[in-house]
Amino acid sequence: MKQKITFLTTCLITLLSITFGFAQNLIVNGNFEAGNVNDGWGNSSTGVEYSYNTAIASAGQVYSGFGYTLTATHGGTFAGHVKTGGSALRQVVPVTEGSTYVVQFWFTGTKLNTATSAVITDLTGGTENGNLPLTPIVADNGANALNNTDYGCEILDNSGSASSWQEAKFSFTIPAASGITQVRFTYFLPNGNQFHFLDDVSVVEDNSLSVDDLVKYDFKSFPNPAKDFVTISASKNINKFEIYNLVGQQVLNRRIDRSNTQVNVSSLSKGIYVMRVFIEDAVGSFKIIKD
Repeated sequence: MKQKITFLTTCLITLLSITFGFAQNLIVNGNFEAGNVNDGWGNSSTGVEYSYNTAIASAGQVYSGFGYTLTATHGGTFAGHVKTGGSALRQVVPVTEGSTYVVQFWFTGTKLNTATSAVITDLTGGTENGNLPLTPIVADNGANALNNTDYGCEILDNSGSASSWQEAKFSFTIPAASGITQVRFTYFLPNGNQFHFLDDVSVVEDNSLSVDDLVKYDFKSFPNPAKDFVTISASKNINKFEIYNLVGQQVLNRRIDRSNTQVNVSSLSKGIYVMRVFIEDAVGSFKIIKD
């Protein structure tokens, strides 16, 4: 009987690992290969908005009147095309409270020092309820340092052809008990008479929280949920820990330099937090629930 239980447990853990390891892109037609900006990027009647001066671009296409050429898409045949100042490509995606999402896309353009931006807007109920804080994963042009809801994308080219594709990547978190059920991704050109392009857009739930790197140190943490203390232990000295709330703010941290300790979480409000543990050159992240 014990062997059967062990086998079933192993199968369940494997199944959960597969399930949570699958990252589904919440953006429809993120690579624009449908060949139609209305597919996924849609219009206001579907709850998705795009500006009149956006379109589909293809490699080698020359834009008359300006002489700019899109030399190549990032992938496939087509890319999104943001034509002039004030235009935007937008799409609404569903989200879950307490979850973190990673946004990734590639952009390019044809004007020196011309900046575009990306924002995530709370669109719960179909109305704009403000933009959410973003955390750059790939550094932006510095806009996020001035306004943490704006991820800046900047092109440094004036050749008359689209410059090389650049990666943009950032994360955002839906706070627990926030009531937020959907957000809108927007990539926009605030002003000017330029051509910018967008390709391979993805918004996926972040399933990267893992203590896999700490397994070799026999790392353990308990209990979870916790009321006053979380015990953490390992075969080597734990250098330090950090605890973050679901809007990315660090709420606790401590240098330890010993193999086990009790982390006092009694001062934290009830909810979900992320704990990061550092052992030598390894870092593990996992969720803890404060009861």
